[in-house]
Amino acid sequence: MSTAAIRHPALRPRPRRAPVGPAQLNGDQPLSAAQAALYMAYHAARNARNNALSRREHIRTRHAPACRSILPTDISPPRAALNSFFAFAAETLAPELAERDATILDIGCGGAPCLPFFEAAGYRGTYIGLDVARHPRWTDAPTRAFRKRLILADAAETDARLLPPLDLVISSTALEHIREDALAIARLSARLRPGGAQVHYVPGEGALPLYGPHGWRQYSPRCLRALFPDGVIYRAGGPISAVVHRLAITRPTQQKQPTWMIRYPGRYRLLRDLALSADRVLGNRPATMYGVIARA
Repeated sequence: MSTAAIRHPALRPRPRRAPVGPAQLNGDQPLSAAQAALYMAYHAARNARNNALSRREHIRTRHAPACRSILPTDISPPRAALNSFFAFAAETLAPELAERDATILDIGCGGAPCLPFFEAAGYRGTYIGLDVARHPRWTDAPTRAFRKRLILADAAETDARLLPPLDLVISSTALEHIREDALAIARLSARLRPGGAQVHYVPGEGALPLYGPHGWRQYSPRCLRALFPDGVIYRAGGPISAVVHRLAITRPTQQKQPTWMIRYPGRYRLLRDLALSADRVLGNRPATMYGVIARA
């Protein structure tokens, strides 16, 4: 046998990996400096394009609900806005859903932080958390109004036929972490009862400079209209609360110092709530977050 026909495996040419395009970069995964820069540039351009198309298509949005006094001190401006939105959404849908036992499915449930807003609005029934992993704060113990169940699965791969009929599908800063978000929404929406609803809260264009690479995408009104054709879209956050977040939380954290909410809790809460109110007066543009309420 000719030795020319024998080649050591280590000497065989390795197949070249196809280059990863910017749309394929997941901000939840470790990125090199070049990949992070590519992610930021790509999504900044994508967000600008989608927002221009949103205006061209005359997609109407609404200001975020007014800041509420029930907000605790030790949370960031985006978290405070999130709490306000879910309290508002729970109250808005209560006439239809709080008068009977309701089944709520929470996509990317984590430790179930949104459940108290629905309990406070008088809801009762079954709460199903859907997540890829069990959060340390999750507990299987029932609450005063809800039985609880946890499903560990990818929302886009869940067999919706195994779920009971749903009255409400919610998510809180979760859809951006699901690569096939439209597929997940389509599958889970099919389990909604007539008269059911959905409530979702997602990062907007203003979240990109605030948080950097994070998840698969940010959303625009046009993106949300494609997912929820009949939904009411709300803008939340804005430039003033983003500045407060950077000064009070991001910078001290980077400098390994206590945040303002720890050092000056009373003044921080006042400053945060004033910033959120000012952003609301200015129209919450550019939106840090978007919320949507969609009835079935």
